[in-house]
Amino acid sequence: MKIKIYDSLIIEYCDSNTIPNIDINLINKLEDKLYEKGFVFLNSYKITRKENNQITYKKSFVHKELCTFASINYIYQELTREFLVNKIKTTATLYTFEVITKYLDESKLISIIDFEKHFVDILDKNDIVFPYKDIKSWIGYTK
Repeated sequence: MKIKIYDSLIIEYCDSNTIPNIDINLINKLEDKLYEKGFVFLNSYKITRKENNQITYKKSFVHKELCTFASINYIYQELTREFLVNKIKTTATLYTFEVITKYLDESKLISIIDFEKHFVDILDKNDIVFPYKDIKSWIGYTK
């Protein structure tokens, strides 16, 4: 298993069946939609942000004919917050999904669920972004 280590990130391959507390039914629904549209699975990664102990599990897909990438992301973070005199440990989770088509002029067409502000930093002025808010209603998912 190869691990890439950067100043603030650790990136490693992972088996998506070992991800803790994930809603596997939601992930399977998203994967089925991608497979129906001609995407193929590339790999699964675990990305750890050292500065805030945030873990992102990323499943990557590609559509070769359309030159389009897709990823399903599950972000998991344990937080300790202090309220008055008590420290309370909480867990925050977030599911995101993105489809990115990159063109020869380097511009991108991006559809993304749960758009986050830090994502704006990597956009170019020619990029087109379609943000969506709710991943579950987008795929017609009910638990």
